[in-house]
Amino acid sequence: GGSAPPRDMRHWNDFVRAIVTHNRERGGGIKYWEIWNEWDMPQHWTGDTATMVAMAQHAYRIIKSIDSNALVLAPPASAYEDHVMADYTNWFLAAGGADYVDVITIHGYRFAPEEIVSLVDAIREVIAANGQSAKPLWDTEGGWGRNIDFPDLDEQAAYVARSYLLHWSK
Repeated sequence: GGSAPPRDMRHWNDFVRAIVTHNRERGGGIKYWEIWNEWDMPQHWTGDTATMVAMAQHAYRIIKSIDSNALVLAPPASAYEDHVMADYTNWFLAAGGADYVDVITIHGYRFAPEEIVSLVDAIREVIAANGQSAKPLWDTEGGWGRNIDFPDLDEQAAYVARSYLLHWSK
């Protein structure tokens, strides 16, 4: 059931309210709230776009009512294909999700750091087409995968350096 949307939105509301209140009572260390993890993958999400947008709407209102300085992050996609990630971003924004997030997000897992360039370009096109160019785009997860893909420590360090520089440039 960890990939399914709630049967009753009241349960989602209670969860969001409880965790954001808990955070506030403990000093407010969490400032960024990502609505859902990798909603393009069935092992993480089995609902539809309308439900994801509704959950974002509810969470946004609850989070902002408890911590007006918090930032709410869009649910990221993480597919290796740029067009899949662009589609999911577009579906969320076009269905009204843009009204309930402060930051657009992706998970930029790529086999080569240079592949992030085409992904960011594709996502920025979708963001612009939905009138959201003023919102920042963040990559909240990334990497090359398993250590067997880059077993050499020098290759791993080079990957990280190239990845940071390319992300920064985009």
